[in-house]
Amino acid sequence: MDYYLEKLRKFKLRDTIQRRHIYEVLMKSKYPLSAIEIHGRLSEIDLATIHRALNTFIKLDLIEWNNFFEEGKKYSLKMKSHNHVITCKKCGKTAIFDICFIDSFEKNILKRTGFQVLEHQLQFSGLCSLCRNK
Repeated sequence: MDYYLEKLRKFKLRDTIQRRHIYEVLMKSKYPLSAIEIHGRLSEIDLATIHRALNTFIKLDLIEWNNFFEEGKKYSLKMKSHNHVITCKKCGKTAIFDICFIDSFEKNILKRTGFQVLEHQLQFSGLCSLCRNK
């Protein structure tokens, strides 16, 4: 929470109760959440306010988003280590893993094209062990 407050102060933004609640929901969640899922947990905050807060958090580099196949955009706190997610195509269960082998690929892109990769999205889908065994 200190990092959140530090970022707001740095950019001279207020710590509103709505922003704080949205950030706390993301902090407590083990998995990325969509704006609608956040709204489901904070029904007293309208969806437009949630979207504005999420956009502010992205600009402050507090959170990141990933596009989840059919589920759309989901948000999570920015982690020190880079994460990827796998989603079960049958039940929707999600697992996060912090392994990424893209570094050498990004270096190759820079060498061959002159483009420095600033970010990437790599998505996995499959069947979890419960769905596989059904």
